[in-house]
Amino acid sequence: MPETKRDNCGGGSIMKIEKVHIKGFRNFDDVVVELGEKTLIFGPNDSGKTNFLHALRILFDPSLSARDFELSSSDFNCRTNPDRVEITATLCDVHEDCLISAFGGNLAEGRTVIGYTCNREGDYKFLVGNEKLGIEHVQSRFYIKHLVLEYVNSTRDAARFLKRSQTALLEAARNSRNDDDAHDDDVSIKEIQSSLESLNDGINGLHYITNALKTVNDEMARMSALNEGREARLVAGNTDAGKLLDNLQLAYLSDDVPLTFGGEGRSNQLFFSTWLSQRNIKKPVEKVSIVAIEEPEAHLHPQQQRALAKYLSGCIDGQVLLTTHSPQIVERFASDALVKMGNEGKPTCSGIELRRKIDALGYRLNPIVAEVFFSRGVFLVEGPSEIVFFRALAAAIGIDLDRENLSILSVDGIGFKPYVLCCEALGIPWVLRTDNDVFKVPNKERYRLAGVARAYGIVESLGRSYVEALWLRIKNSLTWDGGPAVPVEVASAVNELRDALDFEGIYLSDRDLEYDLIASGLRGVLEEHYGVDNQEELYAAMTVRKAEGMHAFISKYPSELGCLAESTFCKPLRRLQLLASVGHGDD
Repeated sequence: MPETKRDNCGGGSIMKIEKVHIKGFRNFDDVVVELGEKTLIFGPNDSGKTNFLHALRILFDPSLSARDFELSSSDFNCRTNPDRVEITATLCDVHEDCLISAFGGNLAEGRTVIGYTCNREGDYKFLVGNEKLGIEHVQSRFYIKHLVLEYVNSTRDAARFLKRSQTALLEAARNSRNDDDAHDDDVSIKEIQSSLESLNDGINGLHYITNALKTVNDEMARMSALNEGREARLVAGNTDAGKLLDNLQLAYLSDDVPLTFGGEGRSNQLFFSTWLSQRNIKKPVEKVSIVAIEEPEAHLHPQQQRALAKYLSGCIDGQVLLTTHSPQIVERFASDALVKMGNEGKPTCSGIELRRKIDALGYRLNPIVAEVFFSRGVFLVEGPSEIVFFRALAAAIGIDLDRENLSILSVDGIGFKPYVLCCEALGIPWVLRTDNDVFKVPNKERYRLAGVARAYGIVESLGRSYVEALWLRIKNSLTWDGGPAVPVEVASAVNELRDALDFEGIYLSDRDLEYDLIASGLRGVLEEHYGVDNQEELYAAMTVRKAEGMHAFISKYPSELGCLAESTFCKPLRRLQLLASVGHGDD
């Protein structure tokens, strides 16, 4: 992570919101959300990201009025129908002088608690205190003078903001000048005025302009004696340099040629650049800010989303909360804490510990993997040929993966564990299918089933001890002498474990995808497509450039996959659909 700058008004470590407890507010029943200095908040639509930020705005946003604190019936959780809403924020590392002065006796070891409650009649109150002595009613958000939340809405109007902010940005920069700079600017403005007068004299010296206005000036003189000695002229902008500078138009130049701000993506980038510049210039000495930004990725293509995520990670001082729907932002925003909003607005988990678990993915975390963070369920497979096949199979049996927000993800090999543990940490339902590979024991004429051992290793990593006794009983039966053909007794031992694996959502091939397809009702179509009917030759043909071959086969025979509707191939897809529909990974 980039080094975090310090934003305080008296020295010491940065104050931050450590956790937020919300009860009965909108789609939150009773949740505690842990935050970090840089927190990334993600989840599917309608999971509560904006509602969570609005809860914080009630406590810290100075732009809200008393009317905003009187909640309506729609602000109360419709599922639990509570009598009142409660929002509580715990602040830690409060060492800034202005905050110590503001909170006074409400601080204990650099910690304080701020609360808000509102009943159905609209009666609300704010509370402040600490974890040792409790919190008590206060008359107002007195701390807002020194502690604020800067909120950047997802529906920001970049053009309107830029027009409104231009004057403020120039005024703030003008006021921040030292005496020497101010003197130099005064001299330059006089030179600009002189140049402007010379420019306008030159313009009005043009014959066609003089002739065009002669009639106008003659009529003005005949109309009133008061107009004598005056004349109408065409000028290049305002004739007063000061007024001209006050009405400058923000433009973006490419090789000195102004660009029109028609592109929403460019406007979004300029919005953040202007907002951050204005914020840095106007930074108050006696104030601490928490920044909350919704969906910064709007209208930007993936590369620019990643660039913006990196930019926002390092250039904003203090605590930052950022919501997103972008896998690119998830990949690049240097957060030290995560909040994953789950079903019914409940974060399945949050905080710094979740960030550490996701970091275990290491190099594997990319935008394709990050897409899973927004899924209702994920099907983990070994490679691209499985992705091609199972996507087509899902369509053939009537499962619309995109409509149901389900993902199929390749782990590019057999390293399932980091992905499984990531899904567990995020509370995302998952299933997987792995090959039951036959490996030769080195330096011996002995073979073993590696796939079943791999599958049990995943179960073991999840702490499912009920399978342990069965595993200990059969594991020595999974190796044999002789050739690679699997003996009947070995297959029987595998089948004893298969039910337990299926229960955990781990589906084991008989051998691998290609072998299992040859043994299925698709064999005739496969023989026709590849032009061979010998089993070993067919298998060899299917395993040469597997993904390309699978794509070509699926493209030619998509409707033939319907014959597999009642096969074991469909088990992981149907289970994932069921888990996603009930919203969690429990049977």
